[in-house]
Amino acid sequence: MSDTIVVLANGRVEQIGDGRTLYRKPATPFICEFIGTANELPTPLAVQILGSDVRARIFVRHEDVLVGKVIPAGLLATVRHVEFLGAHSRIDLDTGGYFISAARMGHELPEIGETVSWTIRPGSVHIFEEADR
Repeated sequence: MSDTIVVLANGRVEQIGDGRTLYRKPATPFICEFIGTANELPTPLAVQILGSDVRARIFVRHEDVLVGKVIPAGLLATVRHVEFLGAHSRIDLDTGGYFISAARMGHELPEIGETVSWTIRPGSVHIFEEADR
């Protein structure tokens, strides 16, 4: 991989930077979806998890979705799918009809159909103003 990456979309430069910057500080929703995996939170879910009204597109990376038996201030969800991917596993959650995916390291995984709580790692949300839609 290069030290500097230029990401183009529809003939225009979306962002220039190193891989870490593009992944952790995406400049646009396109970058957020193109580099790595991320959940776009529907507005009602974003309001619940952020605790405030949201007029923007909200993304969170799978590894920044924290899943456990009991998480303070967490929302409840039902585990719909668990996929072992080697170094980590993907957990798909149904939280009141909205779906979100989490990545988890280790061998202790929830069971399909189990109720778990989840939240988002503080400071990990990517917010893009409504004009980016």
